[in-house]
Amino acid sequence: MTESEREPKTTNGDESPASIREVEMALDGDSTRLGQVWRCGEKTPQEIADELEVATPGFVYSNRRIAAALLNGEVPPKPTSAKQVASALRGFVKRHEGKLSEETAKQIQGLAGRCDRVAEDPLAIQREDDLDQEETRREEAKGTPGIYVYTYPHYRRHPVLPGLEYKGTGSERRPRTYFKVGMSGRDVKERIANQMRGTAVPERRSLLRIYTTPVLSHRLSWNCEFQLMVLGRRRGVFEL
Repeated sequence: MTESEREPKTTNGDESPASIREVEMALDGDSTRLGQVWRCGEKTPQEIADELEVATPGFVYSNRRIAAALLNGEVPPKPTSAKQVASALRGFVKRHEGKLSEETAKQIQGLAGRCDRVAEDPLAIQREDDLDQEETRREEAKGTPGIYVYTYPHYRRHPVLPGLEYKGTGSERRPRTYFKVGMSGRDVKERIANQMRGTAVPERRSLLRIYTTPVLSHRLSWNCEFQLMVLGRRRGVFEL
């Protein structure tokens, strides 16, 4: 299932989106992934990933959500997505300070506040947890071998090292959190279940991804797992 399929349709708020022309001009000169994705226009996510030399296209969906918020006033209904968009909107205003009018900056900050409210809504959080658990059970039931990545809802919502966009911090780093990377040559569900035995954790895990390796030898699979962990550490991901 792609990230776009997992994400419910976004909802529009009552407030008008920021000045479209101002935002478009800022996006045209934006040096982050957001600007790169924007300038790729209507290309498919995989085409954009290939052009930017990124292995998977997940970042395209997330940055298009941010652009949809900036240009259309859309607020993601999923709390984790809403939190990501809120922080990205505040970062956008900071990066383009002096280029955006005061009114436009105020509108974007107001939109970030609306995203915060979705991110902190207890009912929305519970719905998202239920959907994540349903998807985790469905994927684990397939008995797929490969390299797996999972985490817990708390770590997704509360990074262990917050970034600049998190209120009350002075850090300029992107948020960092814990993920578990492992490998199973037979069945990911069985492997994870074995790890959970004797582990007192108050939440059910959320399986984020399985990288299937059915044709690789055990040694090659182990090497892929190791390289994934190294890449994660370089990108600011902590292993559980």
